[in-house]
Amino acid sequence: FIVLILTALCLKEPEVFKEEIKEKTSLNDIFNLRYSIYIALYFIASMVLYPILSGMSTYITVNNLGSAAIAGTVISCHNIGGFIASFFINECIQTFKEKTTGLSFLIITIGISLVLFVPNVYIMGFGNALTGVGFFILISCITIYTGKISDPSNLTMRSTLLLVSMQLGMFLSSYFMDWSHAIFQCSTDVE
Repeated sequence: FIVLILTALCLKEPEVFKEEIKEKTSLNDIFNLRYSIYIALYFIASMVLYPILSGMSTYITVNNLGSAAIAGTVISCHNIGGFIASFFINECIQTFKEKTTGLSFLIITIGISLVLFVPNVYIMGFGNALTGVGFFILISCITIYTGKISDPSNLTMRSTLLLVSMQLGMFLSSYFMDWSHAIFQCSTDVE
């Protein structure tokens, strides 16, 4: 409520840009191949990573590594990793350029491997932090790349579709995990 009041009273209305109104944007303008790959990356990353975070307490208690409080601490390392990544994201993108997305997937893979294959709470926390670093780098890269390939007439639609694909990935992750459990006979979502 306080934020609403401060926003209403303190922020100015945005300036209205008077640009030439283009014809309506078609689906072909919005969905080119490169952007479709970005949507798929967002979707896959969120579908694969969400069960790891949501199933961490079950994984830790089933493997007798600690309690739900320890699991909460391990899960919070994901956000701490993302917070740390925000400090060096610009340097990372300037240094690695278009290879930054691949680097983020490598970091995510190393982090998930540490979580899965080293049954130690401290290593799992570090692995979750690495996963958070990779995930937040990936999200930042895809958002920046989408802004670069978009013109103002379709940027809002593309940004919205990116967020929708991420939320859809999180929603479908439970079905993906059920399917994975049936195939691989795993006991928890993290495995």
